[in-house]
Amino acid sequence: MTFESSPYYLFHPLALDRIAADLPDVKLVVLVRDPVERAYSAHAHEAARGYEDLSFAAALEAEEGRLDGEVERLLGDPAYESHAHRHQAFRSRGEYAVQLERAAASWAASASTSSTVTASSPMARANSTRS
Repeated sequence: MTFESSPYYLFHPLALDRIAADLPDVKLVVLVRDPVERAYSAHAHEAARGYEDLSFAAALEAEEGRLDGEVERLLGDPAYESHAHRHQAFRSRGEYAVQLERAAASWAASASTSSTVTASSPMARANSTRS
């Protein structure tokens, strides 16, 4: 068994289709975090790397404008790399339902019928042990 991971795979609009096409028998396991904790942690990480110079609150306020048109550019030009989409999508990357629906569609369209999409989170595990 081999694993590969990147939190950007789930968010990038082309990544899952590419993975499903190139690796039709691969199993996809998605681990998600609390979206608020994820956003705050991602902001701190990107700020430490020099990719974000706004405060967390200001970055959240600027996010919609920063991301405006970026998905369309990524879809229109597979070689396009979006700094804002990759490094400044703090709230959007925590919108898991949209991303998981896209993942399910990518796998449904792949040649393999045995591929699955699984979502797991610490919160779900904690709630599943309660009676």
